[in-house]
Amino acid sequence: MEPVRRPINTRRFSWLTEESRKWVNDSFLTEEMRSRILESYERPEVRQKQSQQYGVMALLSLAMFLLGLAVLLAVGFNWKWISPEVKLVILFSSTTGAYFAAYLFHKFSQEIFSEVMFFLGGILYGICIWQIAQIYNVVTHYPDGVWLWAAGVFLVALTLKTQILHFLVVALLYIWVTMEIMDFHHMGPSFLRNMCPWIPNIAVSLPVFVLIGEWWGRRRGFLTVRLFYVMAFFYWLFLQPMVWETEGCGPFYFIFLGFMLFMIPELSSVFHASGSDRSTDSKGVGVFSGFSQTVGTLCMAGGLIPLSFHEYWDSVLWRKPHLFADYSYAASAFPLENEVLHVICLVCMLGILGCLGAWMLSGNAATKKILKQNWPVLLVSVLCMLTWSLVIVSRVIYGMNSGISLEDLQMGVIWLMKGMMVLFALNFIFRGVYLEHFGVLAFGVCYLILWAILRFAVLFMSSMLYAAGIFAFCALLLIGVCYFWKYRKIYDSENELA
Repeated sequence: MEPVRRPINTRRFSWLTEESRKWVNDSFLTEEMRSRILESYERPEVRQKQSQQYGVMALLSLAMFLLGLAVLLAVGFNWKWISPEVKLVILFSSTTGAYFAAYLFHKFSQEIFSEVMFFLGGILYGICIWQIAQIYNVVTHYPDGVWLWAAGVFLVALTLKTQILHFLVVALLYIWVTMEIMDFHHMGPSFLRNMCPWIPNIAVSLPVFVLIGEWWGRRRGFLTVRLFYVMAFFYWLFLQPMVWETEGCGPFYFIFLGFMLFMIPELSSVFHASGSDRSTDSKGVGVFSGFSQTVGTLCMAGGLIPLSFHEYWDSVLWRKPHLFADYSYAASAFPLENEVLHVICLVCMLGILGCLGAWMLSGNAATKKILKQNWPVLLVSVLCMLTWSLVIVSRVIYGMNSGISLEDLQMGVIWLMKGMMVLFALNFIFRGVYLEHFGVLAFGVCYLILWAILRFAVLFMSSMLYAAGIFAFCALLLIGVCYFWKYRKIYDSENELA
């Protein structure tokens, strides 16, 4: 079996070639050792050839897409004067011809042209679906047409070793999920609509596509395909508050989702280290871990922002059941018919967070280390869920009495959320210092500055002195971090000398 060569760019390979020649002349290496070192890296010519192939594939795919649109428009120009039988012959013959041409190209080892023709066949297959519906005046749930298009292309893609069809499938899934959830989330799933109309339309088949696509990408070794399917799954998760008509609870949902996405790679590393999954490729794990933690961090950071504003809590805490017309956002934020749903979601989220924290605390040294490193993130998530529970309890107890003021509760919750934002920023600042990771440190600093700017925007007109104190507070924090970083480096250097 040929060894896997490590990738390297042209500039670095040229530098290595020249330097290794000097090392041979200086007798640091032998010529045989130099050759072995150079052979362990992928030649730049190979990468350039691959880049050229990808470029040609992209351009040809775009050309096939435009060709499919041209066929659609050309046929549609005289569509009314063509009989239904001729229309069907044109549609089926063009689609079959594209797939047959793809087979011939594959038989003669013209893989690029074969993949492009399969892509054209997928485009024409979708055109067939919509034009047949137009011929016979099929009036039905129109997102099902996009789903059938994605499913047909997906089945063909699973039988081939090509990535481009999977990109088309993911694009169609994005369109289908957006249609289903944005326009028809109030309806049940297609196959349960008559039996269980109370179940919302959550586009339930998308996780099935994602699981099968992940399995195919892992088996074929296509990391980009796997990443595209994961992105589609995240998009589906982000739309779920709209499905259940709980947009007002979106910040809490995103905080919980972000925490889980952030912690899953940390916890999975414990199982990989224990040898429970030795077949996992390290490159794929590294890419997905970084992507998952990045998305999770952004979810938590974005979810905390609206929770620190009076306007959000005004719509939540001051809602009056008989005055929905005056507080329309509050009515959509916490509808009375979703009381049980909110309680169930809250209990599940707190249960998951509690079990996760208890497991890490009572586990081995590795889990305790993860808890020690990530306790601020866990604390932010737990406090946000407890705040949500406090809001629900307060609404149940006081909501029916329109004369009771909740100003003290609102002010306390807002200050708590402001503190959570600062804690979240400091967590990433110190994490970046400890790991000496500039990206993590920069994110923490930027989030702290964003917190200061948001507070400044709110307080500038009312209390300029308070706004000045906010910036002074952030400046002192950053100065303290700099001193901590400096003396930590000195302390580490002294320990290394000792």
